[in-house]
Amino acid sequence: MQGLVNMVYQQTERLGYKNLEMIKGLERTENYSKLKKYYRSCVKEYELSNKAIEEAKGFASSKAYRSASEAASRAFGSVFVCEAYLEGSKTPDYVKTRNYWFGRMCDIDKIFTDLLISDKF
Repeated sequence: MQGLVNMVYQQTERLGYKNLEMIKGLERTENYSKLKKYYRSCVKEYELSNKAIEEAKGFASSKAYRSASEAASRAFGSVFVCEAYLEGSKTPDYVKTRNYWFGRMCDIDKIFTDLLISDKF
């Protein structure tokens, strides 16, 4: 189970960095000031989220599962804030989809580490 948890965190981390680069690109090329501000805020939230996933990955690899679960929750919270910034704005559909998938990956990270906390594995 430990190997699976590590792999899931690696995949989440990879998607988080891809999404961060996507949002940075949108922020760089956006001309509408309000949407540019939202993208800039999302960049900050993704930076926080990715840092939390890195921490969670480290905690999980050292079997500090409770701390890993808390860090995964923080990562989800940051991406949720980004989704709230973009709600109702005219962002490309793929942005919402990729935010959604990253949020779900953070949930999966938390669920796996919570299973390890519960001693069921």
